[in-house]
Amino acid sequence: MNAAQIESFVMQYIQSTNSQIIEKGLAYATVKLSPQADKDLTQRSYYWGFVERTGAEPETLTYCFVFDPLSNGLKPQEIVQGRGAWSAATRTQQHDVTFGSRRLEQIFQTVRSRGRWINLFEEPLSQKKGMPSTGYSTWLGINYKLELVCDMKRSEIHSFGISLGTGEIIENFQQSLLSKKLTPRLPLNVHLLSKRMTLERAATLAEHHLESKIKRYDHSWAVEARERLQVEQTRMDDYYVELLKSIVEEEHKAEVEEQYRNRQAEINWQYQPRIDALAMNCGLFHLRAEDKS
Repeated sequence: MNAAQIESFVMQYIQSTNSQIIEKGLAYATVKLSPQADKDLTQRSYYWGFVERTGAEPETLTYCFVFDPLSNGLKPQEIVQGRGAWSAATRTQQHDVTFGSRRLEQIFQTVRSRGRWINLFEEPLSQKKGMPSTGYSTWLGINYKLELVCDMKRSEIHSFGISLGTGEIIENFQQSLLSKKLTPRLPLNVHLLSKRMTLERAATLAEHHLESKIKRYDHSWAVEARERLQVEQTRMDDYYVELLKSIVEEEHKAEVEEQYRNRQAEINWQYQPRIDALAMNCGLFHLRAEDKS
């Protein structure tokens, strides 16, 4: 990920948690964290336990996220040395959010745990009062991680969008959303079109679509993996058969037989070809009816 992609990701996280953007500058953003974001990022479990027990008004922290330390638009006197240091003037913690940084990894983990299911609306072209209401169709978006596994592994990401109104399925759905402005709040002058399909039915259609896609793959890799499995099993069988013939003591022989069975299981697990599919995350996306890709 480059700095621009990291900035876009973090800003989406900030908006989705309803945090208040105090200042947005070149490659940085100063943000008053919402209670949710504060709990996610500050590790102040004792403080939040106190707030919840006493009902006190919570006071969240203010962070300055720096996406590009070399060109962040901050004046030299405003730059605070050291990750997570305090600015004496603003009482704001400054954090470099670059690829590989601890803070970015923390946000990744938070999104993975909280963001497995989202509900977002496309921002309309105009939100002026008095404008006619725009019809939005609802899509179930699912991101699958597909792994073709043997003694080697190939991983793929497949993103499907399934219309709950028509059952239409489009691929590369996640990529198509990158050009849209999405918000967790229902915009003005918008009405949702009726849904003719349940989430369970849409998810089943997506699974069938993925299965159909996999069937069209070239599966020569699996044939070759089974051939390597057979070679390894033959080599192992030859070794242990000869070894067992040479053992006289029954106790020692039982130990070797157990070792033989364990080794068989290990080789089978390592070489036996399989395909693993996991739905990593999903969500409902309400998009302008005439704009589905």
